[in-house]
Amino acid sequence: MGNALITQYPFKILNFTNSIGKTLYTENNDTIALQYYLTDDAQVTVFIVNQNNELVKKIVNSQNKNKNIDYYEIWNCKNELNEFVQTGTYTFTIKAVNNWGTRSASGEITVVNQ
Repeated sequence: MGNALITQYPFKILNFTNSIGKTLYTENNDTIALQYYLTDDAQVTVFIVNQNNELVKKIVNSQNKNKNIDYYEIWNCKNELNEFVQTGTYTFTIKAVNNWGTRSASGEITVVNQ
């Protein structure tokens, strides 16, 4: 008998919870590594929105990512204009798309701008 590869579909985004609930301080030039792991190859977008659900920063824009790798995307508390964001709560979203569908994972981060 041969070996069989058993896969679980739909695919998943794992290990993203390490970033949830963190507080960053702009005076310290804090950054955060948004970690995630894909169970299948996918096209990934990672972005930050404010409390009004307005785009603050797109960190990764539809990049092909391979499965079974821990990825770390860095956010430096800055917006698309490279300016520090205001004090508040921000939501990061990791969106992965492939032939099996779309999966999203998200969490909140607090930024203190002093």
